[in-house]
Amino acid sequence: MKSIPTVEELDVGDWLTEDAKGLEQNRGELYTGLNKQLYESIEGRKEKEEREAYTLLNGILFLSFVVPVVFAIILKLPMGLFYLFVVMWVHEAGHGFFCLLGNRVLCAFAGFMNEMLFTLVPAFICLRKREIYLAGCILIMCVGFSIQHTGEYMQSASNPYGQTSLAGSLTGRRGDMTEQSHDWSIIFRELGVERDSKEIGGFTEKLGRATSIIFFTSTILAVIPISFGRQPKKITTLIAPGALVSLLYFIFSGASSTEVTLSLILAIPLLKTIFL
Repeated sequence: MKSIPTVEELDVGDWLTEDAKGLEQNRGELYTGLNKQLYESIEGRKEKEEREAYTLLNGILFLSFVVPVVFAIILKLPMGLFYLFVVMWVHEAGHGFFCLLGNRVLCAFAGFMNEMLFTLVPAFICLRKREIYLAGCILIMCVGFSIQHTGEYMQSASNPYGQTSLAGSLTGRRGDMTEQSHDWSIIFRELGVERDSKEIGGFTEKLGRATSIIFFTSTILAVIPISFGRQPKKITTLIAPGALVSLLYFIFSGASSTEVTLSLILAIPLLKTIFL
């Protein structure tokens, strides 16, 4: 009875080795392909969830801040209502927290500082990602409203008597403001510029008004293309059209040089495209 031949006797060792290597390579390629598909699936899901989150953020801010402003314009309501119902509470919360530190000047400045912390800081964070440029513009619009009304407040620093604080409004004590309780009277007196409060406040008010109008207009012009998935490549692409429209409005309405200059600077990228 003949014995079963060995691999060496059949001379197929090299063939079996190469075949095993091929199978191992195919298995490796299969695993690599499956892992790649799984990774791409996970990444695709993450990107989709991020886009949905960004869209939600843009939508919430648009409905919360831009739509009320549109209604206020249509109904010819004073923009001070927007500040009173939205920003004023952030302002007063700043006083409530920082005044605990015991520094009178810091306590006076804390209201405006808190407004910037809650609007300007998140705006800069949003402006770092193109998917939420719109949210950043909306927040800078709020920054503009804050600066505008701060400017109005500054102008009464040299003679605050007759002004009514929020506490006075809530308690019915009209005209309760004094140089000892007016935020900017305290700050300007410390800086030695109390006599210049009207000029400083006037410039600040115009700067804030220009900022709010420019970024409000930019948001309105950008919301339709963004809602159809056309994200601007640069933040200047989003801001410049609104700045140009605002520039025309400022020129024809006889606005201040501050407002015209700011809108012109922000419209430069679009003007370069048009004329160069």
